[in-house]
Amino acid sequence: MAAALYIYYRVQDNILPIRQQAETLLAEIEKTTGIKGRLLQRRDDAQTWMEVYEPVADTAALQQALQDALATRPLLAALARHEEWFVPLAGLQAASGAGPAVNYRQRRSSSELLTTDTELSAIAAPAITGLSSPSAASGMPSTL
Repeated sequence: MAAALYIYYRVQDNILPIRQQAETLLAEIEKTTGIKGRLLQRRDDAQTWMEVYEPVADTAALQQALQDALATRPLLAALARHEEWFVPLAGLQAASGAGPAVNYRQRRSSSELLTTDTELSAIAAPAITGLSSPSAASGMPSTL
C-alpha cells in the first residue's frame, strides 16, 4: 500500500538559503527514489513549510534517502522537522476490491458532499415507521 509523507517545519531566518537547500533536497530525493516531492507553505503563515512525498511504496528507502540528504544540508537539518505518514482510508479501497464497499449517492444540495445508503435510511426512518413529527427532526439538540 502506497503511503504519503508530510514533513512540516517553521523557518524564521535565512529563508532564501533554506529554500535553496529544500529545493536541492527535493531534487536529490527524486533522483535517488523516483519520488517527486513538493514544497508548500501554509496559506496563512508563510513561515510554515511542508514537504510532501507521495506515493511512497518503500518507506524505509525514503527515510534513508532523506537522512542522507539532510546530512549535507545543515540549515534544513537544524529545523524541528515533524513527520506525518498517511495511507488511504480502508473504505476507499473498495473500488479496488480490497475493502468494504460503501455505496454513495449525490446529495440534492449544492454542498457537493456524498450521502451514504446508511444516511439515506436514517433520513427515511421516521416516514417508514409512521412518525409524522419525529423529535430528531425538530432540530432540538437534546433530542439528536
